[in-house]
Amino acid sequence: RLREEIRKEEQAEAQSLRRERSEANNDIRHQDNRNIKQSVLDDFAKNPRLFDSAEKAADHYVDVLAKQGHKRSHRTVADWIRAFARNNNIRFR
Repeated sequence: RLREEIRKEEQAEAQSLRRERSEANNDIRHQDNRNIKQSVLDDFAKNPRLFDSAEKAADHYVDVLAKQGHKRSHRTVADWIRAFARNNNIRFR
């Protein structure tokens, strides 16, 4: 009975360590994407009236990112911009 309890505690500790490592690795992996997203939104925020729509803004930023070696889908970038515009009361023409 005591051995079984010790074994369960060891398994719980091992599982906790695996979860912590996994969360840390995921954070590292996603940090690059968060940085890219933030750079796009920072640039868009400087002059949001430059673009008639989120789609046209996405066209521009997908090309810019591709030149920098960061491939992102048009839909993803447009979603970032749409959400930013909605949260900051920016309306497109």
